[in-house]
Amino acid sequence: MDRRKRWRALASLVAAAAVVGCGGGDDNGGEPEVWNIMKEAHGLDDPVPNPNGAPSPSGGQARHSASAPGAVGADTSASAPAIRARLADREVNEAFVLSRVTWTDPDIEVCWEMDGSTFAATERQRTLVSSAIASTWEAASKVRFKGWDMCDGTRRPQRIHIAVADENPHVKDLGRRLNNRPAGMVLNFTFNHFSSSQCQSTPQNYDRCVAWIAVHEFGHVLGFAHEQNRTDTPASCTEPKQGTQGDTPVGNWDIESVMNYCNPRWNNEGRLSGTDIEAVQRFYGSPYPPPPPPSLELGHVVAQIVTMLD
Repeated sequence: MDRRKRWRALASLVAAAAVVGCGGGDDNGGEPEVWNIMKEAHGLDDPVPNPNGAPSPSGGQARHSASAPGAVGADTSASAPAIRARLADREVNEAFVLSRVTWTDPDIEVCWEMDGSTFAATERQRTLVSSAIASTWEAASKVRFKGWDMCDGTRRPQRIHIAVADENPHVKDLGRRLNNRPAGMVLNFTFNHFSSSQCQSTPQNYDRCVAWIAVHEFGHVLGFAHEQNRTDTPASCTEPKQGTQGDTPVGNWDIESVMNYCNPRWNNEGRLSGTDIEAVQRFYGSPYPPPPPPSLELGHVVAQIVTMLD
């Protein structure tokens, strides 16, 4: 190779190394825009450990979970590296999905069934809910819940209606069966008649209840049934089956699933288990860019440069 061709080849390799070193050359350092939004919104570059003492409400369908802003939302489980690490180190436990009702389009509208004054008065709680969903189901997959406005009485191609009432939080069905269904999801923002001793005990526990419950309920929206409904549920899990059955058990029974009432951590403290993440990616895709081809991996490029300089 003559000197001119040699330097041109070297320049190309250096450029390739720069691209790989920056995570593939996109504007976000190799991470999707959602991670930049999350880092800014939840302080993920300097995460706050999740404090102990999570509330443990019991009874009904209200043992549902989610990951909240503040001390809870800053959990490192919401970061891209942490989710990747969970997938890399996962066990074979997974989830229970009603596959025939999963959404074909991952863009799903959300609206709140409330009047203007209630909508304004609950801005903080509604933000807790949307932030919890952004840092869990959205962060782990291509699902995007959009809108979050007041319901306007019109039907949309894909829309979830959320009502707020002082009762056990619940959904009326799973997945696409909730499409445009009035009060298809019911959340609780007061906790006077549900788990009041835990959810009203401190402002932090109140935020946890609002957010952790939402993550569980939105798991149902995506088509996930309760984990304890599976036929391979061990005898050690004594929670009764509840709600609609799934039709696709993915992997083995998962004690850490956010959908599992037998999880010793209530609603898994608002965090998706590694197998929740794998399951949602199976049905809704991964948000991460594909890895670079082997020929462009940094170590290979550096080795090529060293060889050319010898």
